[in-house]
Amino acid sequence: MFVFQSGNDLINDFEDDSDTIRIAAGLLPDGSGSIANILDQYAESTAGGVLLDFQNGHSLFLARVADMSTLEDDLLFV
Repeated sequence: MFVFQSGNDLINDFEDDSDTIRIAAGLLPDGSGSIANILDQYAESTAGGVLLDFQNGHSLFLARVADMSTLEDDLLFV
């Protein structure tokens, strides 16, 4: 399990359906929303993985993740 609260972090060894990422809900402007909507709004696929950019200097990069939809059951906003 990886806990993300602030700053800019990188996860190199994320494994779908094995790892869970807990993200502080306070990073979201309204503090709520479905995982799919949050990915739609804050996630971007890049050549090297998926970038979750929550603005104001808070981002999380998941290296070697090719498909954002695989994250839907691995993210928790707390």
